[in-house]
Amino acid sequence: MPKLKVSITLFPDTAKAASAIAITIYPTAGKYYDTRSFSFDQHTGQLLKGNKLYAEGYEAAGFGAKLRRLNYDIHVGSILGFPGKVIAFFAALTGASLPITGFLVWRGKRKKKTKKTTIHQTQKSNHASLRPVAPAAKTI
Repeated sequence: MPKLKVSITLFPDTAKAASAIAITIYPTAGKYYDTRSFSFDQHTGQLLKGNKLYAEGYEAAGFGAKLRRLNYDIHVGSILGFPGKVIAFFAALTGASLPITGFLVWRGKRKKKTKKTTIHQTQKSNHASLRPVAPAAKTI
């Protein structure tokens, strides 16, 4: 049987009349998509209408609700456990390095253009100063 993590807010804000006691159940450690949340009235203990997305079980939710509930777990990679977190880390590292590598490639191309242009201009100026020379006469 998996360990359950339960988060209970036992001390509601008494200054607000509409304050409630909230209970959140996490059936699987490290995963948040199968969370169940309940809210109870602080005075009567009756179950209140809460967030419909987390009030029903994951299995009973529709496709859109399941996708919304999986959003955080997919984002941090916890949906696949530790290997998923490693994959998410390297994907984030790759995404973070793209602007840096793009800048380095851009700067490298820019430096090549300036070198190429100066060499090309130097060759042109050398050729312009040379004049055609008549071929030498053959002596036999």
